[in-house]
Amino acid sequence: MGDIKTRWLVFLLVIIMVGVIFWAFPSIPAVKFTPIESGKETTSTPQAVATTTPEAGWNIYKNTGYGFEIRYPQEILPDTTFKRFYLLSDSWRADDVPDSTGTLIAAFPIYRTESTSTYPRYFSAEVRIGVSVNSRDVSSCTSSSPYVNVSSTEAIINGTTFYKFPIKNAAMMQYLGGESFRTVHDGMCFAVEQLRVGSNYRDTTSSVENVDEALRTYFDRGLDIVKTFRFLD
Repeated sequence: MGDIKTRWLVFLLVIIMVGVIFWAFPSIPAVKFTPIESGKETTSTPQAVATTTPEAGWNIYKNTGYGFEIRYPQEILPDTTFKRFYLLSDSWRADDVPDSTGTLIAAFPIYRTESTSTYPRYFSAEVRIGVSVNSRDVSSCTSSSPYVNVSSTEAIINGTTFYKFPIKNAAMMQYLGGESFRTVHDGMCFAVEQLRVGSNYRDTTSSVENVDEALRTYFDRGLDIVKTFRFLD
């Protein structure tokens, strides 16, 4: 009889303890897991991606002294001197006039090559930037050179109106071509020029297949660089 009472007493104590535990610790909500099928990938919500532009990832050349910046491909090494060629001087502008006192700012050589046996004997595609504060240069900035009577067309580059002049010359089986974009800003004449210069000499052993097309591609790249020019103000 005593054993039965003891068992009932133990049973009641267990019931009381369980009740105390449930009263003291609220129930924890169940977490629902969704099984993933074997071989099936999970995906996140797609995010907006910035539109890729020709100059995406390019370096930025910024000149705070003259208040402008321009972008260029990472493989290009800007130069503060202008290389002289047979038909292209190292002056601040391709068709400058005598006694001009402009400043060479930067050159961006896109592609240069020289050879003593293959075509082309030499070639350079580049972008040059020059500036002049000379009053005569400023007054004639948006006019054609008196030595080269050519007409200009307007070109808007990042909100600024430029006057675009063709550059063309040839002699002794060599040539110069391109565009000179010029504008007056803060009392200064800016010349941003897309240039190509080279030799068109070919002998019977020269292989020219696809070469001209490749050289044209390098020259066209210059226009992509010119289009990134902008004033800082």
